[in-house]
Amino acid sequence: MPLPPGLQKRLLGEEIGVVLSGASSLTAPVALHRGFAGRAREEMMVAVVDDALQGGSLYGLLLGKLRFITRYEPFLRRGLPNIYVYEPTSLDSDILSPFTNAYVEFYGVAWLEVDDGNNVRGGRLEPPNYAPHPGSRVYLLDRPDLLELVASRSGLRVGRHPYTGWEPPIDPEALRMHVGVFGATGMGKSRLVRRLAREASRHYSVIIFDHSGVDYAPAARAQGYPVIDGSRVRLDEATIAEVLVELMDIPSSLEDYVYAAVHCHQGIIRGRYSNVSECLTSTLGGAKRFYSAKRQQRRWTKHDFVETLVETAQALNARGPTLVKLRLYAERVPDHVYLSFGARTVDPADIVAEALRSRIVVVDLGGEEEIAAKRAIIAQVVDEIWGVIHELREPVDIAVFVDEAQHYACEYCRPSNTRLEKVAREGRKWGFWLLVASQRFSRDIRPGIRANLGTIFFSRLQAATDLNELAGYMDLGNLNQASLAMLARRQFYLAGLGNPLGKPVLIEVSHVPDNGF
Repeated sequence: MPLPPGLQKRLLGEEIGVVLSGASSLTAPVALHRGFAGRAREEMMVAVVDDALQGGSLYGLLLGKLRFITRYEPFLRRGLPNIYVYEPTSLDSDILSPFTNAYVEFYGVAWLEVDDGNNVRGGRLEPPNYAPHPGSRVYLLDRPDLLELVASRSGLRVGRHPYTGWEPPIDPEALRMHVGVFGATGMGKSRLVRRLAREASRHYSVIIFDHSGVDYAPAARAQGYPVIDGSRVRLDEATIAEVLVELMDIPSSLEDYVYAAVHCHQGIIRGRYSNVSECLTSTLGGAKRFYSAKRQQRRWTKHDFVETLVETAQALNARGPTLVKLRLYAERVPDHVYLSFGARTVDPADIVAEALRSRIVVVDLGGEEEIAAKRAIIAQVVDEIWGVIHELREPVDIAVFVDEAQHYACEYCRPSNTRLEKVAREGRKWGFWLLVASQRFSRDIRPGIRANLGTIFFSRLQAATDLNELAGYMDLGNLNQASLAMLARRQFYLAGLGNPLGKPVLIEVSHVPDNGF
């Protein structure tokens, strides 16, 4: 029994073609009607009506999308001569008989349960496991009604399919399996991440690390979300030492003196030690020579730190020329760097507490000049969240969004890369999940993080090899580099666990204003 006319008119658009011989459960060749051929576009969604799938109260439709649209003309065949070669003026539209074929790539079989009044009582989508018969009719889907019946569920809405108007719902639970956003510069990654943050904040607390300070911080301020200046976040002693070692450009043989001096200097400022001698005695069990036994008052200034550095090196039996070198190397570092260490008043715990309270918080890393410090801030916040988890022993429902992730999740981006990988591997059962956004997929993100991204948004990629790499982690159907090349700004493919159709679906990200989420 065919699909009832009233139901067909309500759910399907115009008839656009017919299935040709050679169909499989994955794809089917179709001949497009001449009146529609000029309007056919890649990624248009269609439904194939096969009479063998219909009968009783259940009606089956095959959902798919148009791919590989190809124009043919019997007279103008490649490799054969034609009259146009000899008489260019003889060719006109009257003697041409063009036709268009395409392939339908299937998402699955949509089953509709229909009552006696032709009302749909329910719908579901099964994986593609049925090959349509030749001669089956193909109908355009130009509205979201059918998709809402078989693939609708409560979820986040971040964009719409450009030809049906359907907004694929993303299951909030799928976000726990972590999210990746990848695309070349200018494709709209930041706006997509802002929209994801707004939608995710209905279910999770979100901490966004803004690498440049221009993509998220201004919009957060405009919307009243708290913005924390990364240059005011306290750093651990190892990170302070790493920053100074990098800025001093000091030989590796002298790095240990800097690490020891930072430990003692910070300890004196915080009152753990009264002087360098006490610090070294407590830390090392004694030093061979003591410079001073008096109580010292130190601040984070260039002068004070140089004094601590020289005292520490002298107590550790550094020779005179070495002391001169250390002083000269320390003088290289600008005054404001030393002063910034003392101006840091925000603890990582404050950031986590603010996120739990306000739902969205942005950490502006744009004012932090040293990449080592930026990585350390992310690592410290992640460690703080793990501390909360270990204390509560229950899900915390919190997400960390890392923009420009090539600076933080790459193979050599310590210490942030190891912390982010731990989240990717172990965070899901605690409601602690990760979003990474970057221009590239393969080189920018270390394998341990890539392999655990359950949902991926991707647009035109920076390198052709990235698509092949991505295909090794999830089913991309027949997408190729040409498919990505046709994408416009704000257009992304949604793939993975968050996609209700299984195979990648094209979405156009909803409009996000410059100062909004």
